[in-house]
Amino acid sequence: MKSITDEEMKNVQGGINIGLITAVATAVIFITGIIAGLANPTKCNHS
Repeated sequence: MKSITDEEMKNVQGGINIGLITAVATAVIFITGIIAGLANPTKCNHS
């Protein structure tokens, strides 16, 4: 097995972007909210 140097470690590409995870989670939550609102519409309770 070949050992790699610190410089080679810094140049390793791959993994997943935290921005992508955030965007997907936001889209799922938003779409779920729309579906929930259409399936069970309720009035807003303004005081």
